[in-house]
Amino acid sequence: MQPHLITHDISAQHAVPDGHPECPERYGVILDALPDLAHDWIKCEAPLATMDQLALAHNPDYINMVYDTVAQSDDLVPFDPDTWSSKYGL
Repeated sequence: MQPHLITHDISAQHAVPDGHPECPERYGVILDALPDLAHDWIKCEAPLATMDQLALAHNPDYINMVYDTVAQSDDLVPFDPDTWSSKYGL
């Protein structure tokens, strides 16, 4: 079975606080390095997940809390020191 690389351009817009490792620059560096490492992988764009798909991994109450919290803010929203979200992540 051939490996797949599943990405989405919105990852380049993922805003995080200064100094956080999961930043758009890291995403770019990884994609720049992949042609040498993954030249024979199948490349796909990630589709938007449905609520049913998200519920396979998360409690529906948690999903709704994330959507409600992020929808009320135009800024970054911290869920804990390592986990941040914004409207670009939804």
